Amino acid sequence: EMVQMRLGPRGKAISALVFDTTSFAYVALTDWYFVQFVFSSYSRESLAPTPLATPLWIPETVMIVGATLLLISLGRSIVRDAREVFA
Repeated sequence: EMVQMRLGPRGKAISALVFDTTSFAYVALTDWYFVQFVFSSYSRESLAPTPLATPLWIPETVMIVGATLLLISLGRSIVRDAREVFA
C-alpha cells in the first residue's frame, strides 16, 4: 500500500496490470496441473475410501471449474487494466 499511495493514476494502472498478469499466469499454471491431476485420477479409476466409493475425478473437477472461472475474471481485469494504461 505504501508504494501504491505514491504512484499516480497511470502508475497504479500499470501496477494493477502487472499484478493481474502475474496472477493470471500463476492460476493458468495451477489450472493446468489440476487438469493433469483429474485425468490421472480418471485413468487410474481412483475411488474415495468411503462406503459410496465416489470416483475421485468428480469432486476434483470442481477445482478446474473454480480455477477456470478465476482465469476468466482475471482476463477481464487484464483487459480493463490494459485499457486504462493505454488510454
